[in-house]
Amino acid sequence: MRAVIYARVSSAAQRDRETIAAQLRDLPAFAERQGWTLVKLAETYVDDGRTAKAGHLDARTGLAALLRDAAAGDFDVVVVADVDRLTRADDMAERGFIFGALQRAKIKIASANSGAVSDPSTGEGDLLISLGGYFAAEWGRKHRSRIMAGKATAMARGRKPAGPTPYGLLYARATGVWSVD
Repeated sequence: MRAVIYARVSSAAQRDRETIAAQLRDLPAFAERQGWTLVKLAETYVDDGRTAKAGHLDARTGLAALLRDAAAGDFDVVVVADVDRLTRADDMAERGFIFGALQRAKIKIASANSGAVSDPSTGEGDLLISLGGYFAAEWGRKHRSRIMAGKATAMARGRKPAGPTPYGLLYARATGVWSVD
């Protein structure tokens, strides 16, 4: 089977931890164990530091190239670390755009983490891919909710929430004192 790799991390912190390098090392090895032939360099479809949250498709040039080449019939299976590398969007239309493009092109999705190879043109594959996308989106919703709750708690206690300090202010963590910059 003709295979390609899609690697993505969503943040600069993940990029700095060499997560893309790990994917570019591990995913071709997975494809080789399956007996598949990589028809493009592993680095062809990469979105380094690109979020998979809804509304950010334009920034994902690696994914755009992958979907374009899928429609052209350049490969049979895309190998990812997990389905959430393709999308975590809580927008069903966006998830459908990505998974639908792969389904129309008759492209299978292989998850190296689980070992699953799903064919979106079959009922079982459609279900597994759809559930993977849903659970990735649900994880994102829960993660956002927890972050916001943590920030609200920090602010209620007079502490600085995670993230950048608001413009024009300084915060001394040792004393918990805010001041004007």
